[in-house]
Amino acid sequence: MLAYVAFGGSIILLFEALGRTSSHWILSFKRSKSDLERKRIQNVLLPICRFLGALTAVLIIYQLLLRLGMPSNTVLAFSAVPGLAIGLGASKLLGNIFAGISIQSDRPIRVGEFCQVGDKLGFVKRIGLRSIELSTLSANVTIPNNKVDDTTIVNFTRQTLQKRGGLQHPLQTIEFVLSLPLGLGIGQLNAITQRSCDYLAGIQSLTSHCAHYDESPSGALSLTVLAEVRISSWEDYLSVRQSILGDIKLIIAVVKNLKQSIRVARDTPLEMVDRIPDLLADIINNDPNLTLSVCRLSAISDYSLDFMVLMESTYTDVGGFFSALARVNKGILDCFAANGIEIPLPTSVEIQKTLP
Repeated sequence: MLAYVAFGGSIILLFEALGRTSSHWILSFKRSKSDLERKRIQNVLLPICRFLGALTAVLIIYQLLLRLGMPSNTVLAFSAVPGLAIGLGASKLLGNIFAGISIQSDRPIRVGEFCQVGDKLGFVKRIGLRSIELSTLSANVTIPNNKVDDTTIVNFTRQTLQKRGGLQHPLQTIEFVLSLPLGLGIGQLNAITQRSCDYLAGIQSLTSHCAHYDESPSGALSLTVLAEVRISSWEDYLSVRQSILGDIKLIIAVVKNLKQSIRVARDTPLEMVDRIPDLLADIINNDPNLTLSVCRLSAISDYSLDFMVLMESTYTDVGGFFSALARVNKGILDCFAANGIEIPLPTSVEIQKTLP
């Protein structure tokens, strides 16, 4: 009995070791050194080896009972008891096992991919016969396979590309939607999109990218940014996302401020009104990185004349652009003061009536 029990335990350990080392053998045969590929191969072979080891151990115990003199019919009758127990108490375990086999065969997710399972978002660390392990931002989450099979899976990872020496890190998709300020014109929207694409093209870690604006049924404008990058950890994901998000917001702020509205008093003489575009051009073009593109009288209100000013900028530093914008505003104030041009304030008229 001791020999059979020891032999059965040794068989289980042998298959366990076989499952853990076979991935290294396969990688050596393929001449690959990819740790990600090793994890994926081990993730498939290890459950199979454990199942074969458990099945072999059961057969050894069956042979032990026969050697002890028990009739085969009795042994088969005893074997029905575990089957009944499994049917009554381990139905969830069987459901998880069959769901795990389905996940391994269909491959909606694989180890190393970035995905959302239900309401959990993270990197897949392990796919077993009973559950999967997801590395979320705050902790490692274990989800039973039957729940994974019944829920919606959103996989943000593109198909992994092959390269010489093994698998590369998976292509993870970074996507976010930014609300755009109100009042932007078509030219500004196109400028935001073009500048965002040019900025994304300059990031060497990105393999592909796109940016486009859209309008919701309510009329709100938004900018959608998509980028693909090879990352395998939360630290890298958050770092890249934060960097792109911050820089795109700065681009939106710069393009928004390239369009200015300047108001002068309603009673400004017409000859001075005709000179205002030239005065603004002299102030803006004085900066070598700024150019006045358009300056026109866009509206006439009850108390002001409104000029729409559109500039072009070649500044690559956002701080430098806003410093230049501050100098332009100061120059406009000085110029208007020197030429006697007033900047009006909104006024209101109060009417009082005396009741009889």
